[in-house]
Amino acid sequence: MDAGTAPDPGEPPLLSSAELVLRGERLLDEPGKISIGDAWDLFKAALVVEPYNGAAFAGMARATAIKYSRRWDEDDGLVDRALDLARKGVIASPDDARSHAALAAIALIAEDGDTAYDEADRAWSLKNAATPAWVRETYAQSLIARGDHKSALSVLEELRPTQPGRYQTWFLEGTAHLEMGDLDEAVLCFRRANLLAPEFPAALLLMARVYDRMGRRDYASQLYARVKTGFAEESGRVLVLMSASLVGRHKYAEAMEGLDKIRFHTKRGLGEGTTIYLRALCLDKLGRTEEAIPLYRKVTEEFPAASYGAVTSENLASAAYEALARIELDRGRQEEAVRLMEEALSKPRPTLSLFTRLASVYSEYKLHAEAVRVLKRAGEIDFGPRRAGLKATIYVVWARESKALTRGVLPPQDLLEALDRDAGAIRARGDIADFLEAARACALAGDNGRALSWMKLAVDRGYRRLDWVSGDAEMASLASDKGFDDLRRNLPIP
Repeated sequence: MDAGTAPDPGEPPLLSSAELVLRGERLLDEPGKISIGDAWDLFKAALVVEPYNGAAFAGMARATAIKYSRRWDEDDGLVDRALDLARKGVIASPDDARSHAALAAIALIAEDGDTAYDEADRAWSLKNAATPAWVRETYAQSLIARGDHKSALSVLEELRPTQPGRYQTWFLEGTAHLEMGDLDEAVLCFRRANLLAPEFPAALLLMARVYDRMGRRDYASQLYARVKTGFAEESGRVLVLMSASLVGRHKYAEAMEGLDKIRFHTKRGLGEGTTIYLRALCLDKLGRTEEAIPLYRKVTEEFPAASYGAVTSENLASAAYEALARIELDRGRQEEAVRLMEEALSKPRPTLSLFTRLASVYSEYKLHAEAVRVLKRAGEIDFGPRRAGLKATIYVVWARESKALTRGVLPPQDLLEALDRDAGAIRARGDIADFLEAARACALAGDNGRALSWMKLAVDRGYRRLDWVSGDAEMASLASDKGFDDLRRNLPIP
């Protein structure tokens, strides 16, 4: 029996469970559909030999998830089955890095960030010299999702010299560079991944996205056409990406033409709910609000897990609720808008702007306690690495509402504690504008020391204009602080 052939289930296996798992893992490293199917059979045979083999459960979980993510089988139930198999692997082999890495990889597909990050960290802590490359790649993938791109690249670059032929490593390096805005490097990595694994369309799809961002849309169109021709199962994803690009360029009528051609059989992640939301958005932007409303409602009612297909992407049901609430506000129906937004907050992964919009409505009606309640909830939520800096705005609005609620008598200590919890993420992923917002929140809360530390961080990043502070009513208290004088006096001279 060669490495690519599964044993006949009717015959007793000739190999040990460990050997069967090893052969299965080698097949999972190949991008072809037949290889993934053969790998599944080998993992199943390993469980016949050893019914509680955690690595075999992990392998079956990964094979199941690959079938789903590659759209060979459009069945949302595959994600839950893969999660169940991965959890069995963790129970059977709790000290095996492969078990935890498999659960992390599938949790990323299921868009369950908390589980993915915890399990990836656990897998990393259990790794040893014999740990396969895919475990390290899964850890790097989790770091990319968390926004820690430099650490992800460090993991991948350490792996590459020992296994330069792994297309997965090059693909993930390209993804990290894309997220960092290093577009030329991203193209090189995706091109290498494609050369190593022509049967892996994701490299072509992300290369097309890079060219789209570069403005080289002729190249992007050629790559999308290659994927549609060579991988029929990816046609829907291609049309969504092309339509999303048009939406981003405000070409809503053209985007609608592509969206009308798409039909998915899945509801979670990037699926039918994604296309319905995008159609609603295009109609809304075109001024055809009455046609958009039933589509937004359909997303909220039938597609609660719709997204753009990544653990860091926003939940589109939540976005649809927000769109409906905005329409109601525009029509002067505040009570219905509030009802919609409160309902949306009870759903998975509400958007950051939903909290600020609802808080502003409560503030308009002088319901400052309700506004603070909403903003405190927002302070407890991790909105993902892309929005870590933007979260500083939550604290500014929270501070204003707290001040209005107590007439400035009581400093909002819970706000400062919440901001301290987020400070590391804001520093790591925010920009100068976010640091200034954090400084404003602290000044409003009456803590000039914290405010000045954020101002100094902005200065360290190159900010030089401090003249406005004394004339800003919310920041003026800093102008009389000795620390502010020291900061201004020590500004670098251009």
